[in-house]
Amino acid sequence: MRHEPNVRLEQLRVAGPLNSNSGMFAGGQLQIIVSDGMGWDHVSVSRKDRPPTWAEMDQVKRLCFRDDEIVMQLHVTDGRKVNVHPNCLHLWRPQTLEEIAAVRGRWAAEGEAWTDGGLPPPGMIPLPPKECV
Repeated sequence: MRHEPNVRLEQLRVAGPLNSNSGMFAGGQLQIIVSDGMGWDHVSVSRKDRPPTWAEMDQVKRLCFRDDEIVMQLHVTDGRKVNVHPNCLHLWRPQTLEEIAAVRGRWAAEGEAWTDGGLPPPGMIPLPPKECV
């Protein structure tokens, strides 16, 4: 996440502690909720009329995260989905490389594997090939 205070994000603040990476923000038609606890940076992005577009999600990514950070949208199994707003998408970033391993461990303890199609662990998450981005 961008360092606190994020001046560009702070100008959009609606609620939450001032000059922090947590709170609610309004950017045009977008409602943005940001948190950075429990080992993950998390940003929820929603609109009243429809889900955000890829361009809108990319705009929010650039607003909340540094250019050198890789951020992801996760598509989990049906049993792990939480949908309290039909027009909301999420951006996630583990704060440490160990966090993904810890999540896998917690899921395994609950009896659910983090399915990877039988691939060996990759180590660090690689960047996609330039021609795919």
